Amino acid sequence: GLPMSSIYVHWSRVLHFTDTHWQENSSEVFAPMRLECVFNRVWDLVKTYGGDAEAYWRGAFPGLSIETHPSLGGDVVVNSQSLKDMMEQRNNGLQRDIFLMGMTAKSIPPQVVDPTAHIEVQLTAICIKIGIPKRIFMGSERGELASGQDDSTWNDRVAERQTNLLTPKMLVPFVDRMVRVGCLPEPQGYCVE
Repeated sequence: GLPMSSIYVHWSRVLHFTDTHWQENSSEVFAPMRLECVFNRVWDLVKTYGGDAEAYWRGAFPGLSIETHPSLGGDVVVNSQSLKDMMEQRNNGLQRDIFLMGMTAKSIPPQVVDPTAHIEVQLTAICIKIGIPKRIFMGSERGELASGQDDSTWNDRVAERQTNLLTPKMLVPFVDRMVRVGCLPEPQGYCVE
């Protein structure tokens, strides 16, 4: 990747701001991370995607139920360690056959579960918490399908954030600081569009 290094920077070259716009109780110095409110839902999505792949992989090798023959009764002596070793070789090695005496092996079909419903629940919870219409959150292809009301509401929220947070609390202080420290020439005035 790119070469990275740490350097010391004079405090006059740093402009610190916190995103307190969405949480009014936050201080001007310390504010919770923007994703803190949905972190658990995002982590649940990671686990669901990983669990889906793991379930598919495990389903490719069905389980076996080893059963003694009912006519032998309940007093059958089974060498558990030998059976365990044989199954270990079958599951984790190249051996695909097992040898049983007085027992049968029945295949246990895998339980296939479609994760779509679980993923949709997590995505809906994220969208509700951060206030983004789901169709817009899902991307441009789905955003085109968003209703006019969703689109209008979202554009209003973005414009409100730009007008009340980004411009007066981030962009203008940055330009003012650059003028004060001499990085930019002092203008007669400026406006932000």
